[in-house]
Amino acid sequence: MPAAADSGEAKKADAHDLPRIPTKRLFICVYVANGDGTVSVIDGPVSAPLAITTAALPAATLGTPYTATLAATGGTPPYRFSLAAGDLPAGLTLNQSTGVISGTPVVSGTADFTIQVTDTASPAKTAARPLSITTGDCARTVTGTRHGP
Repeated sequence: MPAAADSGEAKKADAHDLPRIPTKRLFICVYVANGDGTVSVIDGPVSAPLAITTAALPAATLGTPYTATLAATGGTPPYRFSLAAGDLPAGLTLNQSTGVISGTPVVSGTADFTIQVTDTASPAKTAARPLSITTGDCARTVTGTRHGP
């Protein structure tokens, strides 16, 4: 920022005089006064808070292949997904690296579970979200011809 005018009035900063801040990551620098008269500098990138952004999962159909992908934002990718509580519907599995839930459900009903995501920051950050998948009965398809009145 340019120095103030000699008259003692503050000079308005031009937009070109302002520091550039990256749009996706913020770099922060903190000065800490130590008790011995020295100053320590702590700096590094600051990430948005880690969060699972998948709000709900689609319903499944008994005996029909199923695929859904979990999504997360913030923190430091790549992420690792895991099951923190509960169980997925029987026949479905979670790919921990991609966040894909897939398979063929073999039991109808609703499965309630909690998904956790962990980032690769040091120290690692985690976030969790309760979700559910409802598996309905088989899709019924009737084919053939009707004979009679």
